[in-house]
Amino acid sequence: AAAFSRRSMTVVTGRSAGERRIRKPPTNKAPLQMLVRAQIADFGRLAGGIYMRSRSELHTDLDAVGDEAISNAVKAVALANEMAAKEQGINTTIAFVPALLDADDGAKMVRL
Repeated sequence: AAAFSRRSMTVVTGRSAGERRIRKPPTNKAPLQMLVRAQIADFGRLAGGIYMRSRSELHTDLDAVGDEAISNAVKAVALANEMAAKEQGINTTIAFVPALLDADDGAKMVRL
């Protein structure tokens, strides 16, 4: 099961036998909204997505409901920040501004 939902982080072209997948960057600059769940199998994958979008100067919104999901979202941003520091140097920082929103079901949701 996926640890987060995504609309279109990358577009992957179809492939036949022997062809390689080609990843194209997203064409719009609208923020990508990811729903972070309480059970995440791979923080590296989520953090890598956050880092790659920030490297392309694209915004990412992480939506989380519940203590564990919020904690996972913060951990993913921290790991993405570590990835940025390793590749681009200590002066690069990925940050977030938390906001409290109402989810569709009436629950409170945190957006990072």
